[in-house]
Amino acid sequence: MPSNGYTVVVPRTEVHRDGDCHRAVHVWIYYESTGELLLQRRADCKDSRPGQWDISSAGHITVGDSSLSSAR
Repeated sequence: MPSNGYTVVVPRTEVHRDGDCHRAVHVWIYYESTGELLLQRRADCKDSRPGQWDISSAGHITVGDSSLSSAR
């Protein structure tokens, strides 16, 4: 976010292309009773890290949303 406190909306493709900092939410699913961590394999068609193992669930946070509402 710029130092003036205003949010700048940039398309996801540009954020990833340019390496810009951006808000995202990560949800980790851990089964304490078995010590297992649920992971997902990213689709082969993804533009970043296709086919690789990733956290349980994640995504960009929409402008105006909170981290918690995005995670839900």
